[in-house]
Amino acid sequence: MTVSYRNRKGEVYFLSRIPTKRGRFRYHFAKQEKPNPVLKIPAGYEIYEHPNGQVFLRKKEAESFTREQIIKIRGICDRFLDPSNYILNIQNQKLEIYIAQLATQQQEGTLTIEIQPDQAEIDSFVSKDVFDPVFRLSQTRSKNRTHYTIEKYYEDELPKHWLVVDNSANLASLLRKQLQKYRRYMQSYSKFQMDPDKREN
Repeated sequence: MTVSYRNRKGEVYFLSRIPTKRGRFRYHFAKQEKPNPVLKIPAGYEIYEHPNGQVFLRKKEAESFTREQIIKIRGICDRFLDPSNYILNIQNQKLEIYIAQLATQQQEGTLTIEIQPDQAEIDSFVSKDVFDPVFRLSQTRSKNRTHYTIEKYYEDELPKHWLVVDNSANLASLLRKQLQKYRRYMQSYSKFQMDPDKREN
């Protein structure tokens, strides 16, 4: 039976291998079964699902964050974000926090964000289909000490890029500080969008 995988959107992907000009193979997931199906995941590889649902086969990565660390990070995120509105993604030895895009609608020729200043309302008016990278955590270990760095993704600036915004030996404090800033920003931004007088100035 062909290796298959169902992503978070309920879409099923099938794994096949495509011959290259050098006589090798590259692996590819598609929504329909293709020639040269793969019946077993190759040794040293794993299935990887991107936060937005795309499915890939990649080489297994060495463990960068322990299960205990991930549980701790998720617990902190749950205090500031609706659990259904963010996804933790580990890639290239770093842990990324993807957050759901804000739902928008077109009204009278202007783009209006459909959110209220209350955080619960903000969480209820987001798109669960598209998630954007917002924060990225990395860590360095020396002797018995672990040091954490947090980066923020700047999507509106070209080229899009990650920028280090803080670092600390205290993971909980570091993450809480940035999530608090993010929530305050979202609340103030929603108030601005809801106030037509401010938008006109």
